[in-house]
Amino acid sequence: MDSPYYDALLARYPTPFESCFVPTRAGSTHVLISGPVDAPPLFLIHGSGTNALSWGLQVEAFSQHYRVFAVEIPGQPGKSERVRPSIRKGAIGDWLCDVVHALSAQPIHLIGISLGGWVALKFASYHPERVKKLVLLAPAGVVRVQKRNFVRYMLPVLWRGEPGYLHMIRKMAHRDLDQEVIGLMLDCYRQRTLMTSIIPTVLPASEMRRVSAPTLALIGTTDFFFHPGATRRRLNRLIPHALVKQFPACDHYIPYDQSERMMAEIMPFLASGK
Repeated sequence: MDSPYYDALLARYPTPFESCFVPTRAGSTHVLISGPVDAPPLFLIHGSGTNALSWGLQVEAFSQHYRVFAVEIPGQPGKSERVRPSIRKGAIGDWLCDVVHALSAQPIHLIGISLGGWVALKFASYHPERVKKLVLLAPAGVVRVQKRNFVRYMLPVLWRGEPGYLHMIRKMAHRDLDQEVIGLMLDCYRQRTLMTSIIPTVLPASEMRRVSAPTLALIGTTDFFFHPGATRRRLNRLIPHALVKQFPACDHYIPYDQSERMMAEIMPFLASGK
């Protein structure tokens, strides 16, 4: 991704890191790696229209305890190959399996937000033996998008371009986004990745029931993309062992909106039952 904001934020990445590219069935996949080499592996999967830098508020804390792999989904505005991955059955899970197999021999902790939550669910469903703990943040694919809200916020993007997109991303969080985050997200928008982005489908009940890893799901009560109550009910019904928590006054962009509270839930969950 050719972006001054990406390069500037990467130069100020809050922890020492290495950058690598992994060959996969969906093309070359970019990964930022940090944390102790011998620490338990933790894979982070970002949401749609973003990249590995979206974990900037959390990666330093994660890297103190885990070997962190911030993966960039192909077709999204990062440094991975600009191709549209297949969404057929377990194909996206197989792509992530290529990445995991190349970087870790152990079962992994896996965290995904939005589109990344859908990818994480697919991986945990088709490769359950590779997942030690699963964390879902405002996950896509559990329920259908709220059509009224989707149209309400997406139509201005189509009509007004960047100003409409800026309006939408500001609605994704209760907190004011800082200028670097806004700059990066606008640069992501300018990459015109709609042609290579994947649209997550609702996971069949049979796939969700195959998720066996201990699971934590965090949902904002004002999420405008996915109805929080419907998401909670379907997760409770199909992954009954999942711990589902709702954050009040929190929208879709949980890692920015409620970073401290999010980390207060995730860190004990990952550390429990080691």
